[in-house]
Amino acid sequence: MAQLFTERNNMREPIAKTSIMAKDVYILIIRCCEKYFVNLARKFPDFCPDDERIICGVDISQLYTILRHRIPNLFCNQYSADSLIPSGIDEFDQFAALDLIEFVAQNMLTVNKYDYHSFFRHDHIRFSESSEDFVSFQKDINSIFDMTGLQYKLTDNKIIERITDADTLIEEAKIIDSKIIEPGVQELLHEAISLYQKAKPSDYHLATEKIWDALERLKTIYVTHEIDKKQSSEMIIKNISQGITEFEQLFNEEFLALTKIGNNFRIRHHELGKIDIPSNDLYDYFFNRCLSLIILTIKSL
Repeated sequence: MAQLFTERNNMREPIAKTSIMAKDVYILIIRCCEKYFVNLARKFPDFCPDDERIICGVDISQLYTILRHRIPNLFCNQYSADSLIPSGIDEFDQFAALDLIEFVAQNMLTVNKYDYHSFFRHDHIRFSESSEDFVSFQKDINSIFDMTGLQYKLTDNKIIERITDADTLIEEAKIIDSKIIEPGVQELLHEAISLYQKAKPSDYHLATEKIWDALERLKTIYVTHEIDKKQSSEMIIKNISQGITEFEQLFNEEFLALTKIGNNFRIRHHELGKIDIPSNDLYDYFFNRCLSLIILTIKSL
């Protein structure tokens, strides 16, 4: 989307970032998806009355029947023949809208109009495996996210991921992935990142738990019959510190601090008495802090 005058000249207040979808944004997203319903016509075809071999559009009734089962919360218990947005909408499920984006993205084909049927006033259409229409849909959806500050993106893999403050760290973790010589650490790290990038808030706790598990397993990387976990951690700290006493003290304190956080807060343990984490911002802080130390540790191995 081209920048406007005040955007080009830094005269705008920064857009507030959020993971909460407002009603008007929900409507924008649904309308955008509806614009691309014709790209689903191969799966849900409406045929020309003159020739039932020729597709002329999408059968909305058939599509809605599938959507009511695949994404039941999308309908808010009501809809019209023309739109998923009922008049006077007051309740909606933002995650149902994200489901709809993925449903359209994963089922769409590029549409080619090849004949206009003047009597019925419709086009006859064919389909191709080209990604042209998906790229257009992806651009439209991500423009809505960018414009409204919603911290999501439709990826090239046709799934919705959360945009986070840890994105740079996550990309770095992917780059050094080949340096992770212990498969258990690699598996936990992959699982933590996958959960963290999901749009569902309940996954953030699981992501934080997994990233802590990855750190605890990483601390045992040098364990043998002769070397225990404490000694393995000391060897890791010496690697990171590069022989500098002040950094050795710093990272010794950081490892201890993260161990206490994992034990005292409801991250790795769920007994009564553990401190609950009340907001996603705090989960972001804990996740980023732990991931940063893991990346530094892996680089030093």
